[in-house]
Amino acid sequence: ASVGFAQNEGIILQLGVSQDNFLGTGKSVAFNISNSSTLTEYSFNYLDPYFTVDGVSRGYNFYYREENYDEDDRGDYNTDGIGGGITFGYPIDDFQRLSFSGDIEFLRLKPNDELNASGDNDAVNVIKAYVDNNGDEYINAKITAGWSDNRLNRAIFPTRGRSQGATFEVSLPGSDLQYYRAQYNNRFYWPLNDDETWVAALRGR
Repeated sequence: ASVGFAQNEGIILQLGVSQDNFLGTGKSVAFNISNSSTLTEYSFNYLDPYFTVDGVSRGYNFYYREENYDEDDRGDYNTDGIGGGITFGYPIDDFQRLSFSGDIEFLRLKPNDELNASGDNDAVNVIKAYVDNNGDEYINAKITAGWSDNRLNRAIFPTRGRSQGATFEVSLPGSDLQYYRAQYNNRFYWPLNDDETWVAALRGR
């Protein structure tokens, strides 16, 4: 559980419950709640890390999310979303892993009515035109492929090593929205003294 504050999100409340060996089965189960002025989210995740004997994992996820983009000046609209999917992971070696997932989600776009009434905001007019042309409700199916390489010396507070990963996400034909997204993330850590009490870090996306 955590409580925080951010200038653009206000008070942030988070609660998560996870169990790595649920009822002695070896499966991982997690439920999370996040709430702030910009985001309300409920999510459930289930993972079988050894779906097959050679280390292939299988997981399920479900979520409900409300995002207020106007609250932190990212856009003059809100979105509601509900969805879920299935994920498979395959270990390449002790450090690298491939993942493949398929998801389906229902999205609703809600322009800010108060700003729409003024009619003098170019961003709002763009959103309104988009809704007029495409509607405000969408059903999307997407697939995602990912690769990760983790060579950090420990998972919590690492002091040396690197971690990187790449994902490619694309909507499937027949979805209401057509798009693709590619992303790459990396982290590098270098100890500055022998005791590794001082560490330099570099992160990129």
